[in-house]
Amino acid sequence: MIWLPAVTILNSNDDRNAIVKSISGAQILPDGTVNWCPDVSMATSCPISVRKYPFDKQECDISLISWLRGPTEQIFSSVRDDIAVVSKELNTEWEFLGSSTSVSTIPPSYNSRVSFNIEIKRRPFYQIVHTLIPLVLLSYMNCFIFVIPINSGENTSFGVAIFLAFAVFIGPVKESLPVTSTETCLLTVYLIVQFCIGGLELCVSNITLRLAARTKHVSEKSWWMKLEKILFLTQKQNRKIYPDPVIIVEELSKGDNEGDIAKNIKTDERPCENVDFDWMALGSKLNMICFLFFIVIKSLILITYLTETF
Repeated sequence: MIWLPAVTILNSNDDRNAIVKSISGAQILPDGTVNWCPDVSMATSCPISVRKYPFDKQECDISLISWLRGPTEQIFSSVRDDIAVVSKELNTEWEFLGSSTSVSTIPPSYNSRVSFNIEIKRRPFYQIVHTLIPLVLLSYMNCFIFVIPINSGENTSFGVAIFLAFAVFIGPVKESLPVTSTETCLLTVYLIVQFCIGGLELCVSNITLRLAARTKHVSEKSWWMKLEKILFLTQKQNRKIYPDPVIIVEELSKGDNEGDIAKNIKTDERPCENVDFDWMALGSKLNMICFLFFIVIKSLILITYLTETF
Protein backbone atom coordinates (compact mmCIF):
# COMPACT_ATOMS: atom_id res chain seq x y z
CA MET A 1 0.00 0.00 0.00
CA ILE A 2 1.34 3.44 -0.99
CA TRP A 3 -0.05 6.92 -0.59
CA LEU A 4 -1.50 8.58 -3.66
CA PRO A 5 -2.05 12.36 -3.82
CA ALA A 6 -5.56 13.81 -3.76
CA VAL A 7 -5.72 15.46 -7.17
CA THR A 8 -8.76 16.84 -8.97
CA ILE A 9 -9.25 18.85 -12.15
CA LEU A 10 -10.83 22.19 -11.33
CA ASN A 11 -12.42 22.93 -14.72
CA SER A 12 -13.49 19.38 -15.55
CA ASN A 13 -16.79 18.65 -17.30
CA ASP A 14 -16.66 15.02 -16.19
CA ASP A 15 -16.01 13.34 -12.86
CA ARG A 16 -13.54 15.54 -10.99
CA ASN A 17 -12.16 12.55 -9.11
CA ALA A 18 -11.37 10.58 -12.27
CA ILE A 19 -7.61 10.88 -11.64
CA VAL A 20 -7.87 9.38 -8.14
CA LYS A 21 -10.09 6.58 -9.43
CA SER A 22 -7.58 5.65 -12.12
CA ILE A 23 -6.41 2.03 -11.92
CA SER A 24 -2.95 2.87 -13.22
CA GLY A 25 -0.16 1.41 -11.08
CA ALA A 26 2.66 3.32 -9.40
CA GLN A 27 6.37 2.70 -10.05
CA ILE A 28 8.76 2.71 -7.05
CA LEU A 29 12.38 3.50 -7.89
CA PRO A 30 15.44 2.34 -5.84
CA ASP A 31 16.00 5.85 -4.46
CA GLY A 32 12.49 5.92 -3.00
CA THR A 33 10.94 8.04 -5.75
CA VAL A 34 7.44 6.95 -6.71
CA ASN A 35 6.16 7.62 -10.25
CA TRP A 36 2.41 7.54 -10.70
CA CYS A 37 1.08 8.06 -14.24
CA PRO A 38 -2.73 7.94 -14.19
CA ASP A 39 -4.30 7.18 -17.57
CA VAL A 40 -7.43 9.32 -17.73
CA SER A 41 -9.37 10.76 -20.66
CA MET A 42 -11.74 13.55 -19.69
CA ALA A 43 -13.23 16.77 -21.00
CA THR A 44 -12.45 20.22 -19.63
CA SER A 45 -14.05 23.59 -20.27
CA CYS A 46 -12.42 26.81 -21.45
CA PRO A 47 -13.71 30.08 -22.93
CA ILE A 48 -13.82 30.16 -26.73
CA SER A 49 -13.14 33.23 -28.84
CA VAL A 50 -15.07 33.08 -32.14
CA ARG A 51 -14.54 36.64 -33.33
CA LYS A 52 -11.99 35.73 -36.03
CA TYR A 53 -13.45 32.34 -36.98
CA PRO A 54 -12.20 30.43 -39.00
CA PHE A 55 -8.80 32.09 -38.42
CA ASP A 56 -9.09 31.95 -34.63
CA LYS A 57 -6.60 30.97 -31.94
CA GLN A 58 -7.67 29.48 -28.63
CA GLU A 59 -5.99 29.34 -25.23
CA CYS A 60 -7.21 26.71 -22.78
CA ASP A 61 -6.15 26.04 -19.18
CA ILE A 62 -6.19 22.74 -17.33
CA SER A 63 -5.99 23.35 -13.57
CA LEU A 64 -5.12 20.56 -11.09
CA ILE A 65 -5.62 21.36 -7.39
CA SER A 66 -4.82 19.61 -4.14
CA TRP A 67 -8.25 18.60 -2.88
CA LEU A 68 -8.84 18.71 0.92
CA ARG A 69 -5.14 18.92 1.67
CA GLY A 70 -3.46 22.15 2.73
CA PRO A 71 -0.02 23.41 1.76
CA THR A 72 1.54 21.68 4.78
CA GLU A 73 0.38 18.27 3.54
CA GLN A 74 0.60 18.42 -0.23
CA ILE A 75 2.09 20.88 -2.71
CA PHE A 76 2.66 20.79 -6.46
CA SER A 77 5.84 21.56 -8.31
CA SER A 78 6.67 21.62 -12.01
CA VAL A 79 9.79 19.96 -13.43
CA ARG A 80 9.53 21.79 -16.78
CA ASP A 81 8.03 24.97 -18.23
CA ASP A 82 5.88 23.34 -20.90
CA ILE A 83 3.97 20.16 -21.67
CA ALA A 84 5.89 17.30 -23.23
CA VAL A 85 4.03 16.31 -26.38
CA VAL A 86 4.31 12.53 -26.57
CA SER A 87 2.02 11.81 -29.52
CA LYS A 88 2.99 13.20 -32.91
CA GLU A 89 -0.36 12.32 -34.46
CA LEU A 90 -1.63 15.16 -36.63
CA ASN A 91 -4.91 16.75 -35.65
CA THR A 92 -6.94 17.58 -38.75
CA GLU A 93 -8.78 20.54 -37.18
CA TRP A 94 -6.35 22.14 -34.73
CA GLU A 95 -2.65 22.98 -34.80
CA PHE A 96 -0.68 22.85 -31.54
CA LEU A 97 1.26 26.10 -31.07
CA GLY A 98 2.74 25.76 -27.59
CA SER A 99 2.13 25.34 -23.88
CA SER A 100 3.26 26.55 -20.47
CA THR A 101 2.93 25.53 -16.81
CA SER A 102 2.56 27.55 -13.63
CA VAL A 103 2.24 26.70 -9.91
CA SER A 104 0.19 28.81 -7.49
CA THR A 105 -2.06 28.62 -4.44
CA ILE A 106 -5.79 29.21 -4.06
CA PRO A 107 -7.00 31.30 -1.09
CA PRO A 108 -8.37 31.14 1.56
CA SER A 109 -7.00 27.66 2.32
CA TYR A 110 -4.06 28.21 -0.05
CA ASN A 111 -4.31 24.76 -1.55
CA SER A 112 -1.63 24.07 -4.12
CA ARG A 113 -2.55 24.34 -7.80
CA VAL A 114 -0.74 23.62 -11.04
CA SER A 115 -2.09 25.03 -14.33
CA PHE A 116 -1.28 23.92 -17.85
CA ASN A 117 -1.89 26.51 -20.57
CA ILE A 118 -2.36 25.18 -24.11
CA GLU A 119 -2.42 27.39 -27.21
CA ILE A 120 -3.93 25.99 -30.40
CA LYS A 121 -4.84 27.39 -33.81
CA ARG A 122 -7.62 26.27 -36.11
CA ARG A 123 -6.66 24.89 -39.50
CA PRO A 124 -8.77 27.17 -41.74
CA PHE A 125 -8.35 25.40 -45.09
CA TYR A 126 -11.57 23.39 -44.82
CA GLN A 127 -13.68 26.43 -43.89
CA ILE A 128 -12.01 28.56 -46.58
CA VAL A 129 -12.84 26.05 -49.31
CA HIS A 130 -16.34 25.09 -48.16
CA THR A 131 -17.60 28.34 -46.63
CA LEU A 132 -15.60 31.51 -47.28
CA ILE A 133 -14.87 31.12 -51.01
CA PRO A 134 -18.49 30.17 -51.92
CA LEU A 135 -19.75 33.15 -49.89
CA VAL A 136 -17.46 35.60 -51.69
CA LEU A 137 -18.36 34.15 -55.10
CA LEU A 138 -22.08 34.29 -54.34
CA SER A 139 -21.81 37.89 -53.17
CA TYR A 140 -20.21 38.94 -56.47
CA MET A 141 -22.50 36.73 -58.56
CA ASN A 142 -25.46 38.61 -57.14
CA CYS A 143 -24.15 41.79 -58.82
CA PHE A 144 -24.60 40.18 -62.23
CA ILE A 145 -28.34 40.51 -61.83
CA PHE A 146 -27.83 43.96 -63.40
CA VAL A 147 -25.91 42.55 -66.39
CA ILE A 148 -28.71 40.27 -67.57
CA PRO A 149 -30.69 41.95 -70.40
CA ILE A 150 -33.88 43.56 -69.15
CA ASN A 151 -36.06 42.02 -71.83
CA SER A 152 -34.87 38.47 -71.00
CA GLY A 153 -37.18 38.17 -67.97
CA GLU A 154 -34.59 36.28 -65.89
CA ASN A 155 -33.42 39.09 -63.63
CA THR A 156 -35.79 38.42 -60.76
CA SER A 157 -35.42 34.63 -60.82
CA PHE A 158 -31.61 34.91 -60.85
CA GLY A 159 -31.65 37.34 -57.91
CA VAL A 160 -34.03 35.16 -55.89
CA ALA A 161 -31.84 32.09 -56.49
CA ILE A 162 -28.73 33.86 -55.16
CA PHE A 163 -30.73 35.28 -52.25
CA LEU A 164 -31.88 31.79 -51.24
CA ALA A 165 -28.33 30.46 -51.59
CA PHE A 166 -27.21 32.96 -48.95
CA ALA A 167 -30.04 31.82 -46.69
CA VAL A 168 -28.88 28.20 -47.10
CA PHE A 169 -25.28 29.11 -46.16
CA ILE A 170 -26.33 30.74 -42.90
CA GLY A 171 -27.28 27.33 -41.46
CA PRO A 172 -23.88 25.54 -41.71
CA VAL A 173 -22.00 28.60 -40.47
CA LYS A 174 -24.31 28.91 -37.47
CA GLU A 175 -23.98 25.21 -36.62
CA SER A 176 -20.17 25.32 -36.72
CA LEU A 177 -19.99 28.12 -34.13
CA PRO A 178 -20.39 27.62 -30.38
CA VAL A 179 -23.47 29.13 -28.78
CA THR A 180 -22.21 32.34 -27.19
CA SER A 181 -23.38 35.94 -26.89
CA THR A 182 -20.22 37.50 -25.48
CA GLU A 183 -18.55 37.90 -28.87
CA THR A 184 -19.78 38.44 -32.39
CA CYS A 185 -18.24 36.41 -35.18
CA LEU A 186 -16.99 38.64 -38.00
CA LEU A 187 -17.88 35.97 -40.56
CA THR A 188 -21.49 36.00 -39.36
CA VAL A 189 -21.61 39.79 -39.64
CA TYR A 190 -20.14 39.60 -43.15
CA LEU A 191 -22.72 36.97 -44.13
CA ILE A 192 -25.65 39.01 -42.76
CA VAL A 193 -24.44 42.20 -44.49
CA GLN A 194 -24.12 40.37 -47.82
CA PHE A 195 -27.57 38.85 -47.25
CA CYS A 196 -29.08 42.31 -46.75
CA ILE A 197 -27.25 43.77 -49.76
CA GLY A 198 -28.55 40.87 -51.86
CA GLY A 199 -32.10 41.78 -50.90
CA LEU A 200 -31.41 45.44 -51.74
CA GLU A 201 -30.01 44.45 -55.13
CA LEU A 202 -33.15 42.46 -55.85
CA CYS A 203 -35.36 45.46 -54.99
CA VAL A 204 -33.27 47.86 -57.11
CA SER A 205 -33.37 45.44 -60.04
CA ASN A 206 -37.16 45.29 -59.87
CA ILE A 207 -37.33 49.09 -59.87
CA THR A 208 -35.20 49.30 -63.01
CA LEU A 209 -37.38 46.64 -64.64
CA ARG A 210 -40.44 48.70 -63.81
CA LEU A 211 -38.88 51.79 -65.38
CA ALA A 212 -37.92 49.89 -68.54
CA ALA A 213 -41.51 48.66 -68.91
CA ARG A 214 -42.99 52.17 -69.03
CA THR A 215 -44.49 53.22 -72.37
CA LYS A 216 -45.92 56.65 -71.57
CA HIS A 217 -44.51 59.83 -72.99
CA VAL A 218 -42.87 62.41 -70.79
CA SER A 219 -42.80 66.18 -70.75
CA GLU A 220 -39.72 68.02 -71.90
CA LYS A 221 -39.69 69.79 -68.55
CA SER A 222 -39.79 66.60 -66.46
CA TRP A 223 -36.83 65.54 -64.34
CA TRP A 224 -36.47 62.39 -66.46
CA MET A 225 -35.29 64.64 -69.29
CA LYS A 226 -32.89 66.33 -66.91
CA LEU A 227 -31.56 62.93 -65.89
CA GLU A 228 -30.82 62.19 -69.52
CA LYS A 229 -28.60 65.26 -69.74
CA ILE A 230 -26.16 63.79 -67.24
CA LEU A 231 -22.88 62.93 -68.91
CA PHE A 232 -23.20 59.17 -68.87
CA LEU A 233 -26.86 59.27 -69.94
CA THR A 234 -26.63 61.82 -72.73
CA GLN A 235 -28.00 60.41 -75.95
CA LYS A 236 -29.79 62.51 -78.54
CA GLN A 237 -32.51 60.68 -80.40
CA ASN A 238 -35.01 61.47 -83.14
CA ARG A 239 -38.08 61.79 -80.99
CA LYS A 240 -41.61 61.82 -82.26
CA ILE A 241 -43.52 64.92 -81.20
CA TYR A 242 -46.96 64.65 -79.70
CA PRO A 243 -48.57 68.13 -79.82
CA ASP A 244 -51.23 69.16 -77.37
CA PRO A 245 -54.83 69.21 -78.61
CA VAL A 246 -55.54 72.09 -81.01
CA ILE A 247 -57.58 74.88 -79.51
CA ILE A 248 -60.19 76.14 -82.04
CA VAL A 249 -61.55 79.64 -81.68
CA GLU A 250 -64.65 80.44 -83.73
CA GLU A 251 -65.65 83.95 -84.66
CA LEU A 252 -69.22 84.36 -85.84
CA SER A 253 -70.19 87.27 -88.12
CA LYS A 254 -73.63 88.24 -89.36
CA GLY A 255 -73.90 88.29 -93.16
CA ASP A 256 -76.42 89.92 -95.54
CA ASN A 257 -78.89 87.18 -94.89
CA GLU A 258 -79.66 86.54 -91.31
CA GLY A 259 -79.59 82.78 -91.93
CA ASP A 260 -76.09 82.80 -93.38
CA ILE A 261 -73.34 82.54 -90.83
CA ALA A 262 -69.79 82.93 -91.89
CA LYS A 263 -67.29 81.14 -89.79
CA ASN A 264 -63.76 82.40 -89.51
CA ILE A 265 -61.66 79.69 -87.79
CA LYS A 266 -58.45 80.50 -86.06
CA THR A 267 -56.24 77.84 -84.61
CA ASP A 268 -53.83 78.24 -81.74
CA GLU A 269 -51.29 75.49 -81.16
CA ARG A 270 -49.39 75.37 -77.88
CA PRO A 271 -45.70 74.51 -77.89
CA CYS A 272 -45.11 70.78 -78.14
CA GLU A 273 -44.30 69.28 -74.71
CA ASN A 274 -44.79 65.51 -74.88
CA VAL A 275 -41.97 63.54 -76.50
CA ASP A 276 -40.82 59.95 -76.78
CA PHE A 277 -38.50 58.66 -74.05
CA ASP A 278 -36.44 55.46 -74.35
CA TRP A 279 -37.21 53.82 -71.03
CA MET A 280 -35.45 50.59 -72.03
CA ALA A 281 -32.17 52.42 -72.61
CA LEU A 282 -32.54 54.26 -69.30
CA GLY A 283 -33.16 51.00 -67.41
CA SER A 284 -30.13 49.35 -69.04
CA LYS A 285 -27.84 52.25 -68.16
CA LEU A 286 -29.09 52.37 -64.58
CA ASN A 287 -28.40 48.64 -64.34
CA MET A 288 -24.78 49.13 -65.36
CA ILE A 289 -24.38 51.96 -62.84
CA CYS A 290 -25.83 49.74 -60.10
CA PHE A 291 -23.56 46.88 -61.15
CA LEU A 292 -20.42 49.00 -60.73
CA PHE A 293 -21.73 50.54 -57.49
CA PHE A 294 -22.45 47.21 -55.77
CA ILE A 295 -19.15 45.73 -56.99
CA VAL A 296 -17.29 48.56 -55.27
CA ILE A 297 -19.40 48.31 -52.09
CA LYS A 298 -18.89 44.55 -51.77
CA SER A 299 -15.16 44.88 -52.40
CA LEU A 300 -14.91 47.43 -49.58
CA ILE A 301 -16.88 45.15 -47.25
CA LEU A 302 -14.61 42.20 -48.09
CA ILE A 303 -11.47 44.26 -47.51
CA THR A 304 -12.85 45.47 -44.17
CA TYR A 305 -13.63 41.89 -43.09
CA LEU A 306 -10.14 40.66 -44.01
CA THR A 307 -8.50 43.65 -42.31
CA GLU A 308 -10.40 43.07 -39.07
CA THR A 309 -9.66 39.33 -39.19
CA PHE A 310 -5.93 39.52 -39.81
